[in-house]
Amino acid sequence: MKNLVLFSLLVLGIGSAKAENWYVGGSLGLYDTNVTGENSMTFQFAPELGYWFADNMAVGVTLDMDFHKDFSGLSISPYLRYSFYSIGKLSCFVDGIGTIPAGDYKNWKIGVQPGIAFNINDKFAVVSHLGFLGYRQFNNRNIEGDKVYQAGLWVSNDLSFSFYYNF
Repeated sequence: MKNLVLFSLLVLGIGSAKAENWYVGGSLGLYDTNVTGENSMTFQFAPELGYWFADNMAVGVTLDMDFHKDFSGLSISPYLRYSFYSIGKLSCFVDGIGTIPAGDYKNWKIGVQPGIAFNINDKFAVVSHLGFLGYRQFNNRNIEGDKVYQAGLWVSNDLSFSFYYNF
């Protein structure tokens, strides 16, 4: 009964949301991975869905999928976005993000990701994230079956680009 009530509230909330506040997008990635001294390519696909519930606040979720010849990974990354500065078509924001592993993928993280967005027009935008600061835990097995564990403060200088379609 409790689940039915929660599901009904969720459907009512989504149904009453304005269509123009939604956005959909994501990113594609291709990068070199070295496993046991052998280089190979990893393909990443990350679709994203979000909703602006205030002029400068949005919630969203990214589904991260990694494909490699020796492994594949899946994780879900919900976030809260705060846009703190805008001038013309350019805006700066910060995402409070958490990554939850799914399946055999054992990586999770929680932290902040700064970024910028450029609105090409009313419907399309290019979004870039510039690094990550937070806590990360990696708990998996390498190719030989040895357990690999890492945890701690994580500062990265990753650069990613996404394309969004605004409804």
